[in-house]
Amino acid sequence: MINARPSPVEMKSRLEKIRDQYYPDLDLRTTDVVFYRGKSCAGRCCRNYHPSFRIYSFTIKISTTYHDVHGWGDELDRTLAHELIHVALPREGHGSRFKWEMQRDGAERYCKNSYDAQAKKIYRCLACKHQFEAMSHIEFCPRCDDMIECLGELEV
Repeated sequence: MINARPSPVEMKSRLEKIRDQYYPDLDLRTTDVVFYRGKSCAGRCCRNYHPSFRIYSFTIKISTTYHDVHGWGDELDRTLAHELIHVALPREGHGSRFKWEMQRDGAERYCKNSYDAQAKKIYRCLACKHQFEAMSHIEFCPRCDDMIECLGELEV
C-alpha cells in the first residue's frame, strides 16, 4: 500500500494513464483533479456547465480522509477509474452502461468502509450513563446532550 499522498499533478498524470488505456479519445483538458476532506465516499465527479463557452468541465474530487486510511496506490487508481467513467458517461449515473464500463476498467462501484480501518473510541455519558462508540472526539451525549467521558480506544 502506498501511503504517500500524491500531488494533484501526479493524480492527473495517473488519470491520463487510465484514460489512455480505456478512453484514448476522451479529452481531459477541462478536467481537474483536486483533494477534498469528504468522509462519505472515496471520490466525487462534479460536472460544471459554462454557458458563455457552451462546454462542460469536470472536477474529480479525491477524498484525503478516505485515501489516508486505505492508501494512495491501487485504491486511488480504482477511485480514479470510477470517476473517469463519470467523465466519459456524464449522464449515465450508475446505470447498466456504467456497470459494464466499471467491470471492464477494473473500477469498483462502492468504496470500502472508512470506519472499519479507523480506531474507534468508547464514551460514557456522565449523566445518563449511556455508553456508545464514536470515530472522533465527542464532548456531549447524543441521547441527553450532557457531558461525556472517553473510556479509551477500542481494539480494531
